[in-house]
Amino acid sequence: MRGGRRLGPAELMEGLYLAQAALALHELGVLAAMETTVTAEELAAQCGVDAAMLRGTLDYVAERTTLVRKTGEGYGRTEEYGREAEFLFDLYGGAYGGNAAGVARVLKNPRAAARMVDRGRHAAAFAKAGGEGNAWIAAVVRDLGWNRVLDIGCGPAAMLVELARGNEGFAGWGLEFSEAMREAARRNIRGAGVGRRVRVLEGDLKRMETAVPEKVLSKVEAVTACQAVNELFGNGTSGAVAWLRRLRRVLPGRPLLIADYYGRLGNGRKAGRNAVTLLHDYAQLLSGQGVPPAGIEEWVRIYESAGVRPVHVVEDVSSTRFLHIVVL
Repeated sequence: MRGGRRLGPAELMEGLYLAQAALALHELGVLAAMETTVTAEELAAQCGVDAAMLRGTLDYVAERTTLVRKTGEGYGRTEEYGREAEFLFDLYGGAYGGNAAGVARVLKNPRAAARMVDRGRHAAAFAKAGGEGNAWIAAVVRDLGWNRVLDIGCGPAAMLVELARGNEGFAGWGLEFSEAMREAARRNIRGAGVGRRVRVLEGDLKRMETAVPEKVLSKVEAVTACQAVNELFGNGTSGAVAWLRRLRRVLPGRPLLIADYYGRLGNGRKAGRNAVTLLHDYAQLLSGQGVPPAGIEEWVRIYESAGVRPVHVVEDVSSTRFLHIVVL
């Protein structure tokens, strides 16, 4: 959709071709090599591709997108190709690209959806992006004075590393199911020199009873789940309710901070200024994670069903992101 206008068949097909072209330029390192204006022949030699094919691809992308600028016989990337664009390409084109290309397969067999995600590329996308997205959550945890934190779905452990760097008295444990993501987390922990105070555990958040050792659970003061709970809605809200109940059994009375987003696909609510929300909703759907609830009302019903008590809510009015603090 451009400017609120729905796309027709020709525009949809052009979008498909343009996305594949831009993704190829990203993955082959062509866009990265275009820091200054260079010719197609120079780029082709540097990146190991055919010059004529590259020239045509660059002409098309320059004509129809904001990524490439053509000046005479030279090409250069625009300011649109920055860290955010790289993350979008890595996540939606790389990690979830197989799901997007395999919609027909998912429609026929939804159980195949999760297996189609490229977990290695998923981990690489978040590791490359760094911890900028979780910096504000780390600030909240720091302000709350939580010094023994279990981060569920810790990803590359960016938040735990940030907290440990700024506080010698902090200790944290990250729970992560993806092997590729655990490896990224351990690299970050080693690089930051906080390995004595931050550990990454292998485990599935859906099996909290066995995922975290009792000796760790006894030390945990608070729990965080950042962009992790949204994967529990493949079968409606029952998965999230069951997870909260299990978490309450193993960590009763602890505060839980959930940082996530409100879904928008199919519920008639506007996505706000964040144009990626509907894209992410559909990626969630195609990967078997489901679309998360649309607002605080639905979340309160989940909390009530699970027997947990919400105590604080922060909502970003410019997007669909939120922060909920509940007591287990």
